[in-house]
Amino acid sequence: ERVMPAAVEWCKENNIPKVRCKWKFNYIDDDMFNAFASGRNQITYTRGLMNGVASAEEVAFVIAHEIGHHIGNHIANAQRNILFGSLAGRLLGTVIEGSDELISQTTDLGARFGSLLYSRDQEKEADYFSLVILNNSGYDLIKSRDVIIRMAQQSTRNDRSGFFDTHPTGPERLARFNQTYSELLKNN
Repeated sequence: ERVMPAAVEWCKENNIPKVRCKWKFNYIDDDMFNAFASGRNQITYTRGLMNGVASAEEVAFVIAHEIGHHIGNHIANAQRNILFGSLAGRLLGTVIEGSDELISQTTDLGARFGSLLYSRDQEKEADYFSLVILNNSGYDLIKSRDVIIRMAQQSTRNDRSGFFDTHPTGPERLARFNQTYSELLKNN
């Protein structure tokens, strides 16, 4: 109720096309702690997410993060990267005069590589959008930070992102959160 009006207002102030600033929400009855942006402004969240958060601020952070993916046009950009990656992989397989199986494998590999391009940067940008939206909607940003801590505690990943990681690690996200939080405090 508070996130969407603040996000729409932020879209207007930053000349984001209206088509990227209208969202549809879907609920999945699943125990996985998850939410994701997809398609044309779809935001899906799970029962596991709703049961796994401790405050309205945490839910708001996750929802605003997924809204941030749409504001940043990340879905379309990812689809483009996958397409270009698969085309490059197919070309590579053809140039080395591979079998149909090799061409299929290089096409798949190219698509996977394409999906990784900028994905961590998109996650960082979606986190940034989330904090700005929450700040504009009056949520307690420090309470929203707890969801990042919770995700970091559940993760088995290292302190640094690897080449094939699609998301920053928990410590990386927390450091970025703290930096953005400090910037927002200075501007208020």
